[in-house]
Amino acid sequence: MSRTRKAVRYFLRLERGHKSENDLISLADYWHLPLTWQYQLEEANIIAPLDTSLKKLSGGQRARLLLSHAFSLSNNFLLIDEPSNHLDENGYKWLREKIIKNTGGILTA
Repeated sequence: MSRTRKAVRYFLRLERGHKSENDLISLADYWHLPLTWQYQLEEANIIAPLDTSLKKLSGGQRARLLLSHAFSLSNNFLLIDEPSNHLDENGYKWLREKIIKNTGGILTA
C-alpha cells in the first residue's frame, strides 16, 4: 500500500476520533496533505469529499484529477497522451489554461 493511501487511512481515522499513537507518528511529515488534496480537487473543479472513491468519479473528473496532480509536480516535463479524452467543454477550457500556465515542458499526442 502506498504512503499516500496509508496517510488517507490515518487521516480518516483521526477525523472519526479513532486515533492511535502510531497514526500520529506516521503522519509526522504529512500534515500538509489534506490541504494539498483539497486544493487539487477544487482546482480541478471536483466537488467531492476527500474520501470519495475514484470509482465514484466520472471519467472527466478522474481525468482532471490525474492531470491536476501531474501539473502540480512543478517544473517537470509532461508527456500526456490524449489529455482531452473524457473532458467536457469546461474541462477542455480548464486543460487549456493549465497548459498555458505550465512552467515545465509538455508533449501531447
